[in-house]
Amino acid sequence: MHTWLWGDGSKPAPPPVLDVRFIPLGKTYLPELSRVYAAAWNEGAKALESGQPVTAALKSVGQSWDSGQVQLFDRLVTPEFSKFVAENQPEAEAKPTDLAALARASRGFAVGLNPSKK
Repeated sequence: MHTWLWGDGSKPAPPPVLDVRFIPLGKTYLPELSRVYAAAWNEGAKALESGQPVTAALKSVGQSWDSGQVQLFDRLVTPEFSKFVAENQPEAEAKPTDLAALARASRGFAVGLNPSKK
């Protein structure tokens, strides 16, 4: 049966490894990101209330969201991920072991972001 499932008879790849230390960061980040998104929509509402057209209000939402999420990421996530690969480090200088650690951290962060994962 394994030959049928895996075609060439090989075993499936092991599941990706994650760094569980980053799950709480994702859980902390998600509600903060929701607050940034809500604030962006509030900016859009203010624009409408001030008489601006819908397109201008939506542009305001987009600009506020873009700015807010970058600021939030820079404040909460960048300092943690920079422990593996410095923020302004050229790609060519990144060590494979550091990139692998960053990948594991990213997976842990992603688990924390997903409320359906435990």
